[in-house]
Amino acid sequence: MRKISILMVSVLCMMMPVGGEAQVPTAFVSKGTTDIQAQPHTITQTSSGAQWAPVDPMVRSITMENGLPSNAVRSVVQGSKGYMWFGTDNGLCRFDGYDVKTYYNPFTTVDQYVSALTACEEGLLVGCNNGAYLFSYETDRFQKLSDKITAPVLNFSLDGDQNVWISTNGQGVFRYNRTTHELHQYPMKNIQGIVQCMLVDANNQVWMLSNHSNASIYHLNKSTDQFEAFPVKGDANKFYGMAMLASPDGNIYVGTWDNGLFKLNADGSAEQLMSGTLSNAVHHIHQLYNNGNKYILIASDDGLVQYDIQNRSWRMLSEVNNPSRSTSERFVYGIAGDNEGGIWVTTFYGGVSYLPSTSIEQRFRAYSARQGDCAVMW
Repeated sequence: MRKISILMVSVLCMMMPVGGEAQVPTAFVSKGTTDIQAQPHTITQTSSGAQWAPVDPMVRSITMENGLPSNAVRSVVQGSKGYMWFGTDNGLCRFDGYDVKTYYNPFTTVDQYVSALTACEEGLLVGCNNGAYLFSYETDRFQKLSDKITAPVLNFSLDGDQNVWISTNGQGVFRYNRTTHELHQYPMKNIQGIVQCMLVDANNQVWMLSNHSNASIYHLNKSTDQFEAFPVKGDANKFYGMAMLASPDGNIYVGTWDNGLFKLNADGSAEQLMSGTLSNAVHHIHQLYNNGNKYILIASDDGLVQYDIQNRSWRMLSEVNNPSRSTSERFVYGIAGDNEGGIWVTTFYGGVSYLPSTSIEQRFRAYSARQGDCAVMW
């Protein structure tokens, strides 16, 4: 084993086997004149006396200056070999802790846009404007899942039966079995074939989210193999939903376009946890991420928000009030955790940011989810 020094403010270290696959480090590795630089963070006093943006030299950013083909990054996952993979508007990228490598998809010719990204045992599931692909770690090649999938792919979800559930913009839902390679289509003509996302919960139940009918949430009836509208009662009769998240306790969380964050209970009751209007912090939610079953991380156009499930409080993790960082830290699209507990965040204008686990616990200010009161949380 050999030790690689990592310069942040103090020196951190990672271990990498000689001759083996490089594992993604806890933070970005210093590399001479091509270092991926830390973003300077300072403490600023607001007019109300609250503090935000404590000194955080551990946060790193990857942009076009560091090799990304585009600063618009829609998705991020960690692969089985430890690399981080980014789906950008101009191609699929791999980051090994040092360099960014972009892979050309020969099936999409000019348009290299990556709309969805999910890791599986066989490699990476890659969604594009003209279908779904499997990218092999071993060969570094793309393989089309099926010629029948021609619409833009919006989302992948894996179930416990080796199935990949694929939501599309125009062809409904596809179920692809990774063992038999059998493909089945649910056209969903009643919703114009437009399915925002799929979700498989802790009980291996399959859910669907759409915004093109009177019902927004659908559940798969496995006995009939048909999707049925799920009656929602409570705060929202109809979500304009964009993202879903399943918790181990059976709850489903829905992130919406304009109405904030909801919890959908097993009995169909819906509760608004955060209002987009009152909080002014969760407009246009793109992804929800469960961070240790205690927090939900919310990717929205307003920035990265952390919601505390037990305390029903939230805090903004993006430096939206810092003029030098506000644009790059808004418009958050993707969130993923790594093996060391760090969080990777993708944005539309600012590329990718990495927050170590210690950084997340220290960042920025908190609000009461119900009252909107500001409070310093350290």
